[in-house]
Amino acid sequence: MLELPGVKEDEVAMEVQNGRLVISGEQALAKDLDEDAFFLREIPAGRFSRILPLPAGIQASEVETSMENGILFITFPGADAAE
Repeated sequence: MLELPGVKEDEVAMEVQNGRLVISGEQALAKDLDEDAFFLREIPAGRFSRILPLPAGIQASEVETSMENGILFITFPGADAAE
């Protein structure tokens, strides 16, 4: 599970490279907000990326993802069976 508040599903790119799931995207600052009006921002803006190693025995085609309300769910089917 990866929290991505304010990011839409079509703004997130995911691909498998060398046995790793690479997740990247950009959290844009709303255009109607004045950046100087903030003392502290809890949610950062800008590019982001995360790299997760695939569990042993999991193929790229088996990785399942879904996104709901700014939370990206990542499922590696069969990962428990290998333990």
